[in-house]
Amino acid sequence: MYAPPGECSSVYKKSRISKVGNAHLRRALYMPALVAIRHQPHLRAFYQHLRAQVKPKMVALIAVMRKLRHGIYGMFKHQQPLMAPSSIASPILTFPQRRPRETSKEKRFLHLQKRNLP
Repeated sequence: MYAPPGECSSVYKKSRISKVGNAHLRRALYMPALVAIRHQPHLRAFYQHLRAQVKPKMVALIAVMRKLRHGIYGMFKHQQPLMAPSSIASPILTFPQRRPRETSKEKRFLHLQKRNLP
């Protein structure tokens, strides 16, 4: 049995952001995420994509913060500067290109060609 929408029930409560993560990190990434939404086209497109899916503003902002966190982690892990994909379209709107599958005849031909190399 469900409570009517006017009464308190966990089913009808507004969803909120989890407080389980590192509060210091979340606080440190809040302003950079706001700046990134305004000045980095791929993050702006990602934010607008989430807002178009009727996500609350804060949820979309937290998603941008998570993307920044992953970028920063990768930057430290690989000892390279953080490079934003500014010249390409948004990763949300494009799909990775797959190589066309080789047929069995093509595989056999390539295998024979490798064997006959000097």
